[in-house]
Amino acid sequence: LSFLVVVPAWGAGIPFCNDLEQSPHMRASTRVQAADHAFCDGAQHTKPLTMVGASSPSANTTQHSTMTRQAAVTSSSSQRPPPTSRDPDLRPSSWDTAVILLQNDAGALKWPVDTPRLEA
Repeated sequence: LSFLVVVPAWGAGIPFCNDLEQSPHMRASTRVQAADHAFCDGAQHTKPLTMVGASSPSANTTQHSTMTRQAAVTSSSSQRPPPTSRDPDLRPSSWDTAVILLQNDAGALKWPVDTPRLEA
């Protein structure tokens, strides 16, 4: 089994995130800074998806592969405009987001992922 949990990392969610990260099944985890991502509000299931995933060595940024409406997570938000300036349907995130991979041994054998790979 493999579960990728994506939850807001704020307020009452912090203990929940910490509990998941302490689980014996946690294989990888990362936090996406609030300034580096946005959310699509309402009817997101009807909006076209775009696969984003490229590197820009000249700008020293790396985009994580994400399925969003033109939004990408970058290693330095000061080098790119915020995601909401690129798409008017996106709402800025107010909080960091935790991304936690939980797997049993069979899941980890079939889909090996560690934190550096999750962040790539």
